[in-house]
Amino acid sequence: MSNSVSGSPDAFQVYVERELNPADLNYATDISAAVRAALASGDLGILASGSWEDACLWDCNNPPSREDRDAQVGWTPWPGSGEPGTKATTNISGGWTIGINAKASDKDMAFKLVTAIFDVGNFKAWTLANHRMAVRTDISESPEYTADPFLAEATKLAADTTGRDTIPGYQTVSALVQQATADILDGASVDDVVQEYHDALVDEFGADKVMTYE
Repeated sequence: MSNSVSGSPDAFQVYVERELNPADLNYATDISAAVRAALASGDLGILASGSWEDACLWDCNNPPSREDRDAQVGWTPWPGSGEPGTKATTNISGGWTIGINAKASDKDMAFKLVTAIFDVGNFKAWTLANHRMAVRTDISESPEYTADPFLAEATKLAADTTGRDTIPGYQTVSALVQQATADILDGASVDDVVQEYHDALVDEFGADKVMTYE
């Protein structure tokens, strides 16, 4: 999750021009607490984040009811590039797994534990109780899961997501975006920041790998 908007001109609009968010969110030592406080005080106008925020934007362990959440926050997918032939929306995701350590002293018992965790009844109950996106269709297509409009829609959007950790240079680009946002908040010229961001991308990946949109 990043509270920085991707791209320096966007950051300028959000934090400076339109003042949709307080700039000090970017310097908070506890970003989750700062975002929740900004939401509660009516100071949070826009947030680029992930599916977990449907619960964690308030409190991961005790979010408001579905009705209260929908009354406070409107959700929208991340827009695509707008280039001809491309998707209208896009997304990028991480991932997780549970496995058995090759050096486990009792592999049979470890296998039983993993089997119990991923038993459809156990895993479905955990997924619903923790308001997580399902990673298997026997849960995502169940009536209990699809009854939640946010989870149902988010799962559809993630059907063809891009795995961010498989993209070479992801961490580098992420760091450059954060630096560009910080420079904007420190008062640097948008044109200068964009040029520096562009030049850093070219230095890192080569000019043939960098697309510029006018």
